[in-house]
Amino acid sequence: MNVDIYGFGRSMIVDPGMSEYGATTKASFLRSARAHNVMLMDGTGAGYGVDARTWFSNPFIDVFSGETGLGGATWDRTVVFVRPNYFIILDQVRGTSVSGSTFDQLWHYVPGTATLGVGGDRIDVNYTNTYGTTGQLLLKWPSNSGVTLSQRAGYLGRELSGANLPLVDASSTAPADYAVATKVVGGDNRVTFPTV
Repeated sequence: MNVDIYGFGRSMIVDPGMSEYGATTKASFLRSARAHNVMLMDGTGAGYGVDARTWFSNPFIDVFSGETGLGGATWDRTVVFVRPNYFIILDQVRGTSVSGSTFDQLWHYVPGTATLGVGGDRIDVNYTNTYGTTGQLLLKWPSNSGVTLSQRAGYLGRELSGANLPLVDASSTAPADYAVATKVVGGDNRVTFPTV
């Protein structure tokens, strides 16, 4: 249920890609759930397989909704693209194992293009598109959502060196930070991440 966001001639939210097989820290990271724009429950990602419940498109809106298992609970992700300018991503995890757990919503971007917002409830991804103009992708959570934002170190895979990305040495073992929205759940059996 990974989400990549591409717009205005530019990759904005990316999947870090693949790596050669081996026992390196970079290869281990790129094979893990942490290397995708997904949800983690207590540090563990979902298994394979998604039940796609909704998928449709028209001139005004695109919608995808699916679910999969996550740590003994059910993770629902709905992605709505309201043409031409914004996405709404709603992640919900429900089940008895939710109570007392920590949830991370991961967002990977091209190094050097993102800054965490001053208010702590937003991620700004700044970029220059293929036409030479600058733009911004803003990921925002409601201020009362209980989300805490942080950055963690990851890596980029070898194929992330396309023409629409800044110059990135994808063979490097240098870290490529990614953003994490975290919530700790008390006694509830449901957690929600509304992201615009």
